[in-house]
Amino acid sequence: MIKAEVRNELGGNTATDLREKGYIPGVIYGDHKDTENIMVHSTDLMRTIKNKGVSAQIELEVNGKKVPTIIKEVQSDVLTYKVIHADFQRLSQNETIRVKVPIHLENMSKVESNTTLVQHQLNELEIECLPKYLVESVEADVSNISLGNPLKVEDLPIYKEENINIINGPEEVIATVVHNSTNDTTDSEEDVEMPEVIGQKNEE
Repeated sequence: MIKAEVRNELGGNTATDLREKGYIPGVIYGDHKDTENIMVHSTDLMRTIKNKGVSAQIELEVNGKKVPTIIKEVQSDVLTYKVIHADFQRLSQNETIRVKVPIHLENMSKVESNTTLVQHQLNELEIECLPKYLVESVEADVSNISLGNPLKVEDLPIYKEENINIINGPEEVIATVVHNSTNDTTDSEEDVEMPEVIGQKNEE
């Protein structure tokens, strides 16, 4: 749980002052309620993102009340990459929510070799479901893929889950096997024949 404080003063200078004091400004919206402007301590938020991911479910404590939310969006500074703003969406247990969750590849070592590599093509899966069925990430087993036989969305176990609607198309490729061009053999210096120099005489 992260403690959040309501902020009444808005504006660029105020947001900058908050960041300098170790806070990240943000908003809470959704669940048919008014949008609230809040601030959370940067250490608490970054620890949660590191442990659970950007689309993590988070319980915020606002004015002593517990509010179930999900991180809907974070904005980062283009130069420092530090999070400068966060959007939280309230969760209603009776309403579906659409989020993007990261896809993690498993068993890559069983496929990769000196001549082949696994290429990760789809990094996130968009899903829609009730909050109780939300997942923080999707594990994708690539041990059975090969050249010309990629892993697709329809191959994931989550694709068959009745309580989760997959927004991505079933034919979208998640991972594929490609040739490892870095290990292509090239002619070595020993294999290159030196041209004969016409007119050169051997010394006696």
